[in-house]
Amino acid sequence: MVLASNKKEETRRELIRPGNGVPTPLRDGILLREFVSEACAARGFSTGTATISPAAVLPYHTHAFSEAITLLSGLAQVAVEGRCYQLTLFDCLHVPAGVAHEVTNCSGESHAVALWAFASAVPSRELVKEDFVVLDRGFANPKPSDPESIVRFTSAEVYELSPGAHFRDLFAGRFGTVGVCGGYGFTSAMNRSQLLKEGRLARCRAIDINSAGATQLSCPKAYRIVSSINRTTPWR
Repeated sequence: MVLASNKKEETRRELIRPGNGVPTPLRDGILLREFVSEACAARGFSTGTATISPAAVLPYHTHAFSEAITLLSGLAQVAVEGRCYQLTLFDCLHVPAGVAHEVTNCSGESHAVALWAFASAVPSRELVKEDFVVLDRGFANPKPSDPESIVRFTSAEVYELSPGAHFRDLFAGRFGTVGVCGGYGFTSAMNRSQLLKEGRLARCRAIDINSAGATQLSCPKAYRIVSSINRTTPWR
């Protein structure tokens, strides 16, 4: 006799959202795009981008969970309880839960775009009073006693995950991040051709890959990806 189970089989589906989708205004000069969250059945993490107009500021706020901020374009300053850091392309700053921070577009002419990754499937923030002593750290990194951490793209370790696929870990448990990890990946044209030959890559031109928090940034011949996943240990 075969007993039928009443437990419904869980169905999980992939999701692709365009990086140029309709944004949600957060405040003057700040536009948010949400790629992955509870709304698409993600668990334990969420990702998206913040587009910051020239000279605009996302004022001091906190989150009830860990956040990693990776700069995708432009120039930005992130202030953490008054400690101000300059970020350039693909630099990543991690802010622990409950630590106040603000983000400023340092340019008066061009937009800045940052990828945010939260250790929660429900994005949220709480504005707090700005009451900190300002300390300009410039391009220096945090001190060991500071709660925040920075991984500079230019000094991040590069490793080959598979032939032709190179990665830099930008946020992970060993850098202090809790609940999420991610980084930058580059696959060469040779690697892409091999994947196409093996039938492991769709025949398509440049696309935005936003499922599981991955945002493709570049071209049909060689791919650059900034990604995040809901764990603290990278895939290598």
